[in-house]
Amino acid sequence: MNAAADPCHVVVGAGVPTDKLRRILDHAKELKNQRRQGMVNHALMGKKLAMIFEKNSTRTRVSFEVGMQELGGYVQTCSPTKKAAAPSRAKLSHG
Repeated sequence: MNAAADPCHVVVGAGVPTDKLRRILDHAKELKNQRRQGMVNHALMGKKLAMIFEKNSTRTRVSFEVGMQELGGYVQTCSPTKKAAAPSRAKLSHG
């Protein structure tokens, strides 16, 4: 199976209409193609992303950091002061 050629399935959260998801994925594909052509996109220039992870999540953290930096943004990763019983997930804030 060729992961690059075969589409994968995405589990959509409640309230995300199919047409909106399609537009998001189409835009992501367009950005990726532009990057391959050497075009620079600074859509997030001057924007900051604060991430708080309840559990260690290296792949998620690095993915967000790289994405923000490639689009001109900044990332701050924080650790919670209290342990939580909730499943691992990123809580995101943008501004």
